[in-house]
Amino acid sequence: MFVAASWEEQHLYTIFVDWFYNRILESDISVPFNFQSREAWCNALLKLGSLVALEDLGIDDKLGALFHVLYVLDL
Repeated sequence: MFVAASWEEQHLYTIFVDWFYNRILESDISVPFNFQSREAWCNALLKLGSLVALEDLGIDDKLGALFHVLYVLDL
């Protein structure tokens, strides 16, 4: 269901969940809301070095439905 949502809907939901987990449930952790698409992250990181590996880590919390990706660079 989450994957079928538009990028804007996913972005807004992710902002809310990040804020809720880090400001309400945790101890007032900073939430810069720096979420980007995979393509945007790749473009930004490739300016720093070459991409050695990219691994989908999946959803770490079914309630939050936040998908994580690991990027490994050779600087």
